[in-house]
Order: sequence, then C-alpha cells, then structure tokens
Amino acid sequence: MKTCSVKWADVRVAGGKVALDPLADVTGFKKLDPAKQKLVQMRESGSLVCVGVRDDADGVFESGWVLVQSGVGYADHGDHGHWSYK
Repeated sequence: MKTCSVKWADVRVAGGKVALDPLADVTGFKKLDPAKQKLVQMRESGSLVCVGVRDDADGVFESGWVLVQSGVGYADHGDHGHWSYK
C-alpha cells in the first residue's frame, strides 16, 4: 500500500546482506493523503533533503516542498572525505 511517507534507517551490510535497522517514519514529516498526493522527487544538499509533494488538483489541495534535516553530513577533502551523523 502506498503511504506517501518518508522513512529512514541505518544501513548495515553483513555477510553480503543488506539490513535496514530500524525502518521508521521521519519524525515531524507531515502526514500526506495518498489518494490525493504523491512524492515526486528528493534532492540532498549537505545534511538537508528536499522532498517534493504534488497533489492531483494543480496545487489547490496542497503541493510544495518539505525540507528535512537528515543529520548526516559529508565533508569532501579531495582525495578522501569524512562522514558524520548525529
């Protein structure tokens, strides 16, 4: 079933298998109506993720963008980089 929700998880790889632990809703992300709305794109910049929301009524119901602070950051140093998360 489509839920029109954004989820997060720690990605763990062990023995060639990928596990998502835990797979959970993003706290504070607005509940959407999957009968009227859909998620259309995501784009990250630094530790921010912009999520597009579109409705089936040309924006009359509720369309726009939601900005999420992911808590994950990457600092590129050219020949290497550093990941950090809260």
